[in-house]
Amino acid sequence: FFFKQKTAYEMQRGLVGSEMCIRDRYLHKGGISSFFSHRNAHGIILATGNIGSVFIHDRFAQNVYLSRDGGLSWTELSHGPHDYDIGDHGGILASTHLYNDKLPYADIDYTWNEGLSWETIRLTANNISVEDIFTEPDSSTQHFLVRVDAHEVSEEDSSEKKFTSIFSLNFEGLHKRACKGENNPDTPNSDFEVWHPYNGRHKKSCLMGRKTGYVRRKRENEC
Repeated sequence: FFFKQKTAYEMQRGLVGSEMCIRDRYLHKGGISSFFSHRNAHGIILATGNIGSVFIHDRFAQNVYLSRDGGLSWTELSHGPHDYDIGDHGGILASTHLYNDKLPYADIDYTWNEGLSWETIRLTANNISVEDIFTEPDSSTQHFLVRVDAHEVSEEDSSEKKFTSIFSLNFEGLHKRACKGENNPDTPNSDFEVWHPYNGRHKKSCLMGRKTGYVRRKRENEC
């Protein structure tokens, strides 16, 4: 099943009008997520799908897309299928590539600016594969857990054994500067902005007859 939306997406700094197909259900076989958002990360949605009028069922042809305006426009965030989660009210996103099975390492990518730049942590183990990455339900922490399976082949009978491990990734303390200016959003010295939900059809900053504003961190301000 997929959701088809006529939208605009950004590819290589160019805004292009097109259709985008996104999964509307979690695919349990293979772990591909569909839409993912959280009420504490205002306007941010992550989704897996492809550009075009037809959904491509090849899992390796599906990419991860980011919307920071509630689904009105989308940007390609990661190429290929990934598992991901949102932390710190949208201040940090963590992601890992799926189907890199039985490698001697697994890379966890994370970003402080919603995909403008990425950093990587490498987890090492024998024949490791990442099964899940998650954080607290309220998405307010910078602490993530990564569940991995490690495979070991017995030297005696060549049988394979699987071990499950949990890695704890705590990003707290990596930033020296705390965000400032929450009470003065949209000013030059503030790290915050006001986002107004908008459906793209009616008066800007107005949705269902109401004008609502949410204070959130500016995308490019890493704090």
